[in-house]
Amino acid sequence: MSTSSNSTPCERKASRMKRCGASKASRGKPAAPILNYHSVGSDSDEFTVTETQFAQQLDWLAAHGIRPSSLHQLGGVALTFDDGKEDALTRVLPALQKRNMRGAFFIITS
Repeated sequence: MSTSSNSTPCERKASRMKRCGASKASRGKPAAPILNYHSVGSDSDEFTVTETQFAQQLDWLAAHGIRPSSLHQLGGVALTFDDGKEDALTRVLPALQKRNMRGAFFIITS
């Protein structure tokens, strides 16, 4: 994968992921990137990506052979979803299931 100025931020990050591997863990950083989402909705803001953006991101990961893993089995990349909003069940879970991907959901209990 090229890291030229014509590459996208995602391509540059993927290239760094492949080069760095688990050696990052020894410097106090995770061995694999963690992509954190707060909400997936019809409109985007600083905490929300649209369903279209989310689908494009999942498809990019799949197209580049990057398979999300659980937080317990960090490998390629981990997807986390904070705040436990309804969209986690109605939008995120179906999108992940469609692509046979995993995610970690953090639910607010009080």
